[in-house]
Amino acid sequence: TGVGRIVLPFGQWTVNAWMVEHGGFRLLFDTGCDGDGITGALGGAMPDVVLITHAHEDHVGGVAALESAGIRVISETEALEAVAFDFGTISIRVVNLSGHKTPTAGYFIDGLSKRLLVAGDAIFAGSIGRCRSTGAYQTALDNLRRVLGEAGPDCVILPGHGPATTVAEELSSNPFHLGFS
Repeated sequence: TGVGRIVLPFGQWTVNAWMVEHGGFRLLFDTGCDGDGITGALGGAMPDVVLITHAHEDHVGGVAALESAGIRVISETEALEAVAFDFGTISIRVVNLSGHKTPTAGYFIDGLSKRLLVAGDAIFAGSIGRCRSTGAYQTALDNLRRVLGEAGPDCVILPGHGPATTVAEELSSNPFHLGFS
């Protein structure tokens, strides 16, 4: 039972995949850049299902390898259409975090000791994902403000790059003014 950060190489940086295990289910969020990287990092502890935040190569590069191993992969588009999933005592509600990339699915995870938000590149500790236009930037801020507003301050954010953070930390110190004015 627990949450594990899988740090995978991404050029000169790193990218995160997150494993959530509880109640006999193993859920993987994103796959990193390539199949060998993610399968090697998993070391045989394969997930029951993979949920994708957004379709940038550094987050979906391992999809084909996991699908060929017989693992169900739920794309961000499918997740946003489904709205919610239940895996035993793990309850997932899908939220729209588009902006950095459209579409982007965020995943509220309930049923563990703390509420989690898997956010892909929508938000990082102290930053947000790069947006390619003023419109995309405004969409990102609008979606983040809405989602963080309903998350609760103790909600732990699991970003696509860098360390985990909390909603309270980002509302108080993120320079992108995510708090409510």
